[in-house]
Amino acid sequence: AVGLVLRTVLGLNSTFLDLIFGPLIGAILMLVAADVVAGQQVDLRAHINRVSALFAPLVILSLAVAFLAVIGLMALIIPGLYVVAVFIAVTPLILFENAGWDALRRSFELCKSHVLPIIGVLLRLGVLAILVMAPVFLMTVGTASDGELVVGPLVPGLEILSAAIFVLLSSATSSLATLPVLMIYHRLKDLTEGVSHIFD
Repeated sequence: AVGLVLRTVLGLNSTFLDLIFGPLIGAILMLVAADVVAGQQVDLRAHINRVSALFAPLVILSLAVAFLAVIGLMALIIPGLYVVAVFIAVTPLILFENAGWDALRRSFELCKSHVLPIIGVLLRLGVLAILVMAPVFLMTVGTASDGELVVGPLVPGLEILSAAIFVLLSSATSSLATLPVLMIYHRLKDLTEGVSHIFD
């Protein structure tokens, strides 16, 4: 959900395939990141199978959160940030605690008391995403003879290569959210077990 919101805020058009496979790829990356952090061997096939089994709640709940967040951001910004903050643990709750369709409620209960520090992390993540994508915009946006802004290929004359580079960078932008979301989830779980600070 965070990746989808980042793409929308940055003006990256999401296709139907992005909306379906984005949350799934993000979930796989989160499982891989969890293995790496824990020092365990990565079993990519097992992660793909697990994510496939959780297809419906992962995709539908991620899209629901992204939709609510984008509406909130378009309205007054703050409501959108609040939505992302309180539902940021939806994906890890589905993956690591088998929360299923109850992930929205459980994420809200886990995050509602810690919205401000979570928003702080999200804002820093947004700045990082902008820095990653800024060179792409600078290289693709030009000015037409009538003064209007136009978007051209990243590499003039090589539209397919330009599209591939753009997709790669935009996917990287979405993937930026994976590790911070995982870290926030673990900090919040630690907090419920008596730790006094969410973030170091």
